[in-house]
Amino acid sequence: MKRFLTISLIAACLFAGTRGLRPRYNAKDYQASDTANGVTVAADALDPEYVRHAFASAVHNGYLVVEVAVYPESGSSLDLVASDFALRVSGDPSPIRPVSAQTVAGVMHRKSNPQKPSSPSDINVYPRVGIGYEKGSYEDPVTGQRRNAGGWTTSTGVDVATGGSTQPAPPRPASTDQDRRTMQAELEDKGLPEGQVNRPVAGYLYFPIGKKKASPQSLEYYGQSGKLLIPFPASPKKKT
Repeated sequence: MKRFLTISLIAACLFAGTRGLRPRYNAKDYQASDTANGVTVAADALDPEYVRHAFASAVHNGYLVVEVAVYPESGSSLDLVASDFALRVSGDPSPIRPVSAQTVAGVMHRKSNPQKPSSPSDINVYPRVGIGYEKGSYEDPVTGQRRNAGGWTTSTGVDVATGGSTQPAPPRPASTDQDRRTMQAELEDKGLPEGQVNRPVAGYLYFPIGKKKASPQSLEYYGQSGKLLIPFPASPKKKT
């Protein structure tokens, strides 16, 4: 388990320069898009089941994840800010703004910390989950050269503790400060890049919905190019 919890803030800084996703060749490759004043925004609303498998962090619990791509007109640039986006969902008249990776990781960390002490007679089963980023390499079968490889990983197991035991109970999933930092690093690593952009960029935005079941209806963008409206199909996209 320790092997998977070796990420530190230094590692988070290392990955900061490569945040986001590779934008697709064309905005039409996404579910929906809109263009105004030389800027095109395209988006996919992701199916929660896909999100559950795509992230080591349990971001599918309480959040809708939207993949967003921004295509500035050639020769132009814009100041990209996540708070310029808003999501409309079924059953809610108000738009929802995205939250930062730090906020999402902090909420999951607090939820994973028990508030009620156990009694001496309690027997608790603790799922043990480690989240980390592993570096590695492999040999290309065609060229014979070594290539870098890596990705976000999880390890799982089960520990049992008795309420009256003098031994401290093992940490719950995502409950340690190290887990919180690692979850934040993963979410930032895949998040939509912010700042001045003069080329296509893409990444995820995280919209809090709590425990309610809500379907994404449209994404709105209120940037320097004006308002863009990106309506979604009836069902979130199930990526493979």
